[in-house]
Amino acid sequence: MRGLAPHVDPVWAEEFVIELRLLGVRGTRIGDALSEVDSHCAESEECAPQAFGDPAEYARSLQLPRHTDTSPRALLRSVSPTALQVLGMFILIWGFTAWRQGGQLEIRSAHLVTVMVFLLGVWVLVRFADQVLRLVTHHAVLVGIVWMASSAAVAFSFRFLDDVIWRGAAKWSLAVGVAALVGGVVWAIARHRARGSQDGPITSPLGKTGAHPIDVAPGRLLRLVSSPLLGTALISLGTLFLLAVIWWLSR
Repeated sequence: MRGLAPHVDPVWAEEFVIELRLLGVRGTRIGDALSEVDSHCAESEECAPQAFGDPAEYARSLQLPRHTDTSPRALLRSVSPTALQVLGMFILIWGFTAWRQGGQLEIRSAHLVTVMVFLLGVWVLVRFADQVLRLVTHHAVLVGIVWMASSAAVAFSFRFLDDVIWRGAAKWSLAVGVAALVGGVVWAIARHRARGSQDGPITSPLGKTGAHPIDVAPGRLLRLVSSPLLGTALISLGTLFLLAVIWWLSR
């Protein structure tokens, strides 16, 4: 944030920008608001916390117009490619494990629990997106602990919920899993290209020469929050890693 707001504490500026991003404000408006903060700090020689208080509260108090649609329906459309990817990952891993073991794929009660927990997580994300995103942004460690605890509970269910519900050829589950995983990736990329960057880059109303806007190099956390294809890449790489581990263990 130094390029856009050299007189504002970088930590304060990044929290301010993240809050406005979470509110769905366009990048140019964020740049305008941050430039005003910088101008005030430069002229008054006050630091941003003294002049404006908590960055998130100040960002909300501005009541800037939202550019990004954050309705549940829009969020459901946004997360659908990722949800398809994850379901494909589940089916692919289960089918690959059964294939390496030389038997049929057996869908057990624990598999259904896994899918239901995942779909419940998607519903919570869509229904309470604002609260979830703030929790992830400001309390990442806590979210990580909750996620690991949930994963452990699901994994533990495979020890007890072993009733076989359906049996099928492992090769078909491999085909379905690959199709769903690849389809989710293609869908996510196509959606990203069709929509472009709705929020836009964060820019200053005047560049260093006073003629052109300048792009701001975001911090690591902001880049993580803003990356639209981050989840797509992580799911794909994670699936390949897990398949490699299963293959190595089943040699």
